[in-house]
Amino acid sequence: MKIQEIQFPLNIGSADELRVILSNGTAYYSLEDTSQTSVLLDGSILPFKVLYTNKMILENDQITEEQARDLIINLLGVTLE
Repeated sequence: MKIQEIQFPLNIGSADELRVILSNGTAYYSLEDTSQTSVLLDGSILPFKVLYTNKMILENDQITEEQARDLIINLLGVTLE
């Protein structure tokens, strides 16, 4: 999802997208710069550069992806566009 840009220090990039994936009671999330690309070890190219990634283990197995997304948005203090 698009977010208001967050400038990272040392000119590594500006995060303009937040990605949240919910799997087996864990929410994985990353802040990405979609104006840059990344090259993986196998040579494939991603259309974005990951600037920050983390995960959150959820206590409640009944939490939806939307609830996990809202929780992470509040945790990071990002603003959606």
